[in-house]
Amino acid sequence: MSGEEAVRALEQHPWVRADSIAISPSYLSWIWNGDQPEGLRRISGSANFIDLSAGAVRRVSIPSRYRLGDIYAALGVPDHAAFVLRGFSGPRWNREVSATVSTLWTYEALGLQIWATGACPLTAPALWNLPVVFYAPPLPTADTAPLPPPNYAVWMC
Repeated sequence: MSGEEAVRALEQHPWVRADSIAISPSYLSWIWNGDQPEGLRRISGSANFIDLSAGAVRRVSIPSRYRLGDIYAALGVPDHAAFVLRGFSGPRWNREVSATVSTLWTYEALGLQIWATGACPLTAPALWNLPVVFYAPPLPTADTAPLPPPNYAVWMC
């Protein structure tokens, strides 16, 4: 799909406030008009984006109020899952750095990826309550990874 087609689709979409569409050579962004599902209500500091490359849609990202546990309950085990631990602390650097754990889930048949990030220490209940960002289409995943057990993030950070 071209960027121009994406703009037309956004302008005609019943959930998009047409006068909010921002257009640049590398991305499009927009604001919902209030008719979207509750889980897509605007989150402070986040925006909906369509990344463009050479005038074509590369990827769509939509922040949400849906929780990781909601996605798991609705869609089940993802086809691919990755967990990333960022930040550390230790005597080598003589400072503390806050750490976060992020998870990226891919649902191949839906052409969808889910991203969620939380600060450590992250308990299992806190992991399942992280808000997610939807991405489509999914970026390629190098390896297939099984979903870790629910307490995985607890011993990661």
